[in-house]
Amino acid sequence: MEAASLRLRQSRLFSSRCPLQEWNCIGSRNMRNFIMFCLYTSLACLDSLVAGVAYISAVLSVSFANPLAFLTLLPHSISQFFSGALLSSEMFVILMLYLWLGIGLACAGFCCHQMLLILRGQTRYQVRKGMVSLSLYYPAYAFTHNLQLGPPDSLCHHK
Repeated sequence: MEAASLRLRQSRLFSSRCPLQEWNCIGSRNMRNFIMFCLYTSLACLDSLVAGVAYISAVLSVSFANPLAFLTLLPHSISQFFSGALLSSEMFVILMLYLWLGIGLACAGFCCHQMLLILRGQTRYQVRKGMVSLSLYYPAYAFTHNLQLGPPDSLCHHK
C-alpha cells in the first residue's frame, strides 16, 4: 500500500534526475531553478564561444565565414601546435571553444526537454510509465500547476 502511494507521489513530484548533479532530483519545487540553470549556462557558453571565436579570428587571422572553418579548426590547430607554430594559450582557447559548444548544446537540450514536459503537463516518470495527464487536454493547467505543485494524482491516468 505504501509503495503504491509513493509511486503516485513520485509521478507527481519528480520529473527526472539532473544529469549534471546526480544527487539532485528535478521536481515540482525546483523545476524553475533547473530550467533557469540550463538557460543561463547555455547563454554563458554562447557568450564565451562568441568571445573565443572573436579572439581566435583576430589572433590567427582565421575567417569563420565558411561553415567548415569551425570543423577544420581543431585538426589544423593540433598539427600547428605540435609543429610549434601555435602557442599553448591559443591551443587552450581553441579546445575551450569545443567544450563551450558541447556544454551549451547539452544544457539547451535539457532546457528544451524540460520545457516540453512542462507544456505537456507531464513528468518524465509519467512519460516512461505511459501515463497521460489531463493537462494535455487543458493546456493552461500545465503552466499554472506543473511549475508550482505538479499535477494532482487524480489527473494522471494510464493510456
